[in-house]
Amino acid sequence: MYVNQLAIKGKEKEVLSVYTEKIEQGKYIHLSGNKIFIHDSDDENLEKIDEIRNKNRVKPLNEIRNRDTINIVFKQGLFGFKYLK
Repeated sequence: MYVNQLAIKGKEKEVLSVYTEKIEQGKYIHLSGNKIFIHDSDDENLEKIDEIRNKNRVKPLNEIRNRDTINIVFKQGLFGFKYLK
């Protein structure tokens, strides 16, 4: 995967729906789009999304309401795999 990130072939914008549910341990969050699904257990990508949102000075994921949408721009690497950075 590292080699994939050496060269950027393009960018792809995804519109993801946010689904939240409060549980005893906190808040369960997952994101769903046409081509992508980010589950609550995917801490690495959720943290990257929150970092990007923080840099852009928008609400973090845990402050977004159920069924709201967010825009995320993925970079497309050398081999065509999408990634966040």
